[in-house]
Amino acid sequence: MAAALNDETYESIGLVKPEVYVYVIPPRQSTTRKHRAADWKLDQPNFICRLKVISKGEKCLIRLE
Repeated sequence: MAAALNDETYESIGLVKPEVYVYVIPPRQSTTRKHRAADWKLDQPNFICRLKVISKGEKCLIRLE
């Protein structure tokens, strides 16, 4: 049980990016057409936030704050 508590409480931060842009990818117009970055409205991100990559035990977490 002690090992499980250590995995739950110990986090190691591997990367912090102070500003990242997050977009909602629009649906494809057909099943044969692939996603295109040109359709994402890159000048209008859905939100801007900080990103952290954290290791916690054997897990890797990506946090958008």
